[in-house]
Amino acid sequence: MGGGDTESLTVDTNKEKRWEGKNTSTTEFVRYYKQFGSSDKVTEATIEITAQYPENGWSGFVFGLEKNAQDKTKSDFYVLGIKTSNTVPYYYLSKFEGVNPDEVAASKATTLPGETEIIETTRVPDGIVASTSPLKVCVKFVLEEGPNGTKQYKLMAGPRAETLYDVGEPIPTAAAGCGIGAYGQLTKAKEEGTAIVSDTTIKVLSSNPSNLLAAEDAE
Repeated sequence: MGGGDTESLTVDTNKEKRWEGKNTSTTEFVRYYKQFGSSDKVTEATIEITAQYPENGWSGFVFGLEKNAQDKTKSDFYVLGIKTSNTVPYYYLSKFEGVNPDEVAASKATTLPGETEIIETTRVPDGIVASTSPLKVCVKFVLEEGPNGTKQYKLMAGPRAETLYDVGEPIPTAAAGCGIGAYGQLTKAKEEGTAIVSDTTIKVLSSNPSNLLAAEDAE
């Protein structure tokens, strides 16, 4: 998974993405998606998001990345996004089904193909973010056992890795593991030629497996 404004990634490793993008358009958005490593077997990860200009767009964590059941050339995944407006943090949770991630990342439109909002844009409860300027927050996903032998993704967030709270309801899945990644979006510029900028770092603090490369890549 990778596409969109990836040339503005000034750090691009298996466990850290720093995006210093710009947008001078008053009519189009700028986005990027980039997977951490290439493993599709991740069952747990804790992510730290730091955004120097969180009012300029969304910073996001991608999880549940897997091949679409009906069309193996397409993908399914989830995105948890966070930003601030007037120093108030907001978040949303979306699911993408049956999409080409590169095409989604390259889209400059307001709406994205294959996207369904699970949690609409909602104010972040007090105590979840460590700071709002710059924005700093930790998120975690775990693939865990659900009721009656099923599996589910559990999503959490908090000001630090040691203090996390549940986000939404667990999400049922048939996966035994998934890929994870980073996402960023810059909103439209207020004036043509006056850039909206991003300086956002999304870092994997811990994960299972700890090596995010696929087994064949690591050999």
